[in-house]
Amino acid sequence: GLNYRVAKEIIGAAKEVMPYIYDSEKIRNTLIISPPQCGKTTLLRDVARSLSAFGKKVSVIDERNEISAMSNGARGYDLGVSCDVLGGAAKAEGSLLMLRSMSPDVIITDELGAEEEGKVLSRIANSGVHLISTIHAKNRFDLEKRAEVAAMCPFFDCFVTLSRRKGAGTVEEIYCAD
Repeated sequence: GLNYRVAKEIIGAAKEVMPYIYDSEKIRNTLIISPPQCGKTTLLRDVARSLSAFGKKVSVIDERNEISAMSNGARGYDLGVSCDVLGGAAKAEGSLLMLRSMSPDVIITDELGAEEEGKVLSRIANSGVHLISTIHAKNRFDLEKRAEVAAMCPFFDCFVTLSRRKGAGTVEEIYCAD
């Protein structure tokens, strides 16, 4: 069998969550949580575009070219004018490269989970650069059950949980520790 995934660009998908992620004074380190096919990457794409529209320098590490739909060096999706994309690079190495060379305000990645990514999160968090990413889980409480992921949670201030209850991208919970 074949499985085709058709990604979508939905301008405005982040409207409900942006006041929690960015409030004109600070960007919160945010983890977007959901099972597969609940709209994490679509939301992440619009968060990148929204932050860029606010004048923030955004660096996207697009390991599988899902966020930007990069092809022949051109982005297929509008991520904003202040957005740099590193496609095809592993999240850990790509994040460090962008941190050192692009002076971003925020680094955006998709689907955290590997143990080495936790060490990179620590470097990013201690550098003053913010991080927004996604992860597969049912909710933020399920993250604690996975040791490699539980170690990453302290680096995040805001957790957004999505589901498909009312269609992909349904916001079930926004939890920000302030």
